[in-house]
Amino acid sequence: MKKLGLLYLILLIWPSCQNANPRTVKTWISMSDTMVQRRKNELQPILDSLCQLKSDSLYKIAYDSIYQKRLEEMNYLLDSIVPR
Repeated sequence: MKKLGLLYLILLIWPSCQNANPRTVKTWISMSDTMVQRRKNELQPILDSLCQLKSDSLYKIAYDSIYQKRLEEMNYLLDSIVPR
C-alpha cells in the first residue's frame, strides 16, 4: 500500500517538476529578494554599531600607543637635559 502511494505521489510530482511555471519562478525570486532585503535592513544597524565599536577600540589602542611612545621620548629628552 505504501509503495502504491509513493508511486502515485511520484507520478503527480514528476510532470510538475519538468515544466516550471515562469510566473511561479518570478514570484519566488521576488519573494526571495524581499526576504533578503528585509533581513539586510534588520542587520544593518547591528553591523554598523559593531563597526563603530571596533573602530573606536582601534582608535583607543592607536592613541594609547602614540601617547606611550611620546611619553618615552619626553622622558628621554628630560633625562638628557637634567644634569647628573
